[in-house]
Amino acid sequence: MEQIEAARLAELPTTQWEQAKERVAVVRRYLRQGDTSMHAVTRHAHEIGLGRGMFYRLVKVVKAWDECKEPVRPKAPRRPTDVASALLAREAVDLAGPAATLEQAIARAVELATDRGTIPPSERAIRGAYGRVRSGRATRERLKLPGRFAIDATALEATVADGHAPAIAVLTAVVDMRDGMLVAWRLSAGEADAATLSQLIDVSLPDLLATRAITVSSALPDGIGPLLARGSIEIAERRTAGGSILKAVLGSKIGRIRILPRYLSRGSDVKPPVVQFDDLHAVITEIFAAEGIAIGGDGT
Repeated sequence: MEQIEAARLAELPTTQWEQAKERVAVVRRYLRQGDTSMHAVTRHAHEIGLGRGMFYRLVKVVKAWDECKEPVRPKAPRRPTDVASALLAREAVDLAGPAATLEQAIARAVELATDRGTIPPSERAIRGAYGRVRSGRATRERLKLPGRFAIDATALEATVADGHAPAIAVLTAVVDMRDGMLVAWRLSAGEADAATLSQLIDVSLPDLLATRAITVSSALPDGIGPLLARGSIEIAERRTAGGSILKAVLGSKIGRIRILPRYLSRGSDVKPPVVQFDDLHAVITEIFAAEGIAIGGDGT
């Protein structure tokens, strides 16, 4: 399958990745052949189900992509249907601060609307605004967790095949709660196995030894305890809801990839698109590097 730079792939929703790779392969073949006749254009356009006008536009896009060396360029947020409501939601979230819970942000929005004699923004609008705010240095305060480090896991809105049957993509990471940064992370097809968790702990051990204790979310299996004990690390807290730490630290999306914090515990009717593991890994690596989210890498 044709390769697309991770920075460019990151600018597309996961639902378009495989189609984009198929179309780019045809366009690059067209460009390599050097035949720009109407017949060649029609033939290649028909192969990917496009008209000639759309094919010409795609050719321009592919040429621009192949010449572009910029890091991932964030897409501008879609203009909301109710601009006034969206602005009030963002203002309420900003005033509530990064340490606020969603409930506190909603209460702040209601207060603002009451003071101004207007209708409060919808909960959906507030959730959207709240999800874009990362907790950063307020992570411990927002989550009411006293420790310095935590390990959490969350499903992502993508299905991957890692040499086995397709499974939901899962991000597992060790978080430094002081600044809301990832010490190290791993991506897996389905929940991380013992070997993957062991690698994650080994990479994070130099940092963890500073406190010898870590908060472990409910998304991690019971087998995490013995793996931590091998490195003389104790579990300080075990009741934290799975995915809640990573959602606070990363927001509701990694680039254009939605985080599904409750998927592992409750399941979901969501049918994530199937993508290649290497593509997803490369895109997440690109976004984390561009946004300065991870202190360390995935260790691979």
